[in-house]
Amino acid sequence: MDQNDCAFSTMEDFLESRSFDEGWNHPNAEQRVKWCDAIQKEFKDMNNHGVWRKIERADTPSERRCVKNKWVFKINRNGIFRARLVACGYSQVPRVDFLKALHLL
Repeated sequence: MDQNDCAFSTMEDFLESRSFDEGWNHPNAEQRVKWCDAIQKEFKDMNNHGVWRKIERADTPSERRCVKNKWVFKINRNGIFRARLVACGYSQVPRVDFLKALHLL
């Protein structure tokens, strides 16, 4: 058996997901597991840090909307799959949706 006959994955074989559905339902089983684990870790970390509190949509004041969000997916150089749920800043109101802003220098 030569090197061309081996079946293994390299980092070049992995593509970063562009959406939640693409990561969660990835056609490659190995990548699907890694993306699902990354998504679940992000939810767990956000809950542990008290990032949000869950409310019913019916309890949202009529003049307010839910903050928009999107998923950002990244594969680090060391092969770790990262999923981040980020709030879209343009849909937030200071001192209503957040009290502190993080500024990276």
